[in-house]
Amino acid sequence: MNSVRIDELSNEACSILYDSDVPCIIMEWHAYGTSTQFRLISENVLQLLIDKGLSKVVADTTNLPIIAAEDQRWVNEDWLPRAIEAGYHACGMVNSRFYFNRVAVENVVNRVKSDKFRVEYFDSQAAAKEWLKSLETN
Repeated sequence: MNSVRIDELSNEACSILYDSDVPCIIMEWHAYGTSTQFRLISENVLQLLIDKGLSKVVADTTNLPIIAAEDQRWVNEDWLPRAIEAGYHACGMVNSRFYFNRVAVENVVNRVKSDKFRVEYFDSQAAAKEWLKSLETN
C-alpha cells in the first residue's frame, strides 16, 4: 500500500492521504467535523487534486456521523461544481456506519448535475481503490 498521510492538510476530524498506486486522494473521516473543519478538508482535497493533476477520491465516511445540512448545500452548490470543473471525475464512497450520514451522502450525490462525475459505494477502502484503479482517468 502506497498511501501517505499529508499531515499539513489533515485535521482532527479527517486525514488526507495520497495513494500513488491508484492514483487518488483519500479522505479518511475519524469523527464529526465542524463546518469549518469539513470545508477546510474539502478545499484542501480540491487543491491537492489540482496540484497533482488527479481526478479520483476515496471518501471514507465510515466514522463520519453526519454532514450538516448547510455543508451538504455548500458541497452541491459551491464545492462540487468547482471540483468537477477542475477535473474531479470519480469518487469511491466508503459507506458510513451511521444511517443518517448514509442518507446525507446519497442526497448530495443525487443532486449532482454532471455526466462527468461518477460515484460508487463500497464497504471498504480497498474495494473503492480497486474500482478507481479500473477507471481510465487519473
